[in-house]
Formats: sequence, structure tokens, C-alpha cells
Amino acid sequence: MSNERLDLLIIGAGPAGLSAADAAAREGLNYLVIEKA
Repeated sequence: MSNERLDLLIIGAGPAGLSAADAAAREGLNYLVIEKA
């Protein structure tokens, strides 16, 4: 398991989660999106 530091953890890959990921990427943040399979 990685010890990478995250600025943002996004739970859910629906429209709101992916919008948050897009905004985080544009701001240069380190983020992770997790979704229940």
C-alpha cells in the first residue's frame, strides 16, 4: 500500500464526485476517487 499524501479523498464516482475530481485536477491537488464496485 502506498503512503502517498492526498489533498482530497472523493467518495463516489457519480456526477458530483467526478466534477470534484475535475476541479481538483485543475487546481493541481493530489486526489483519489473511490467507488463501490
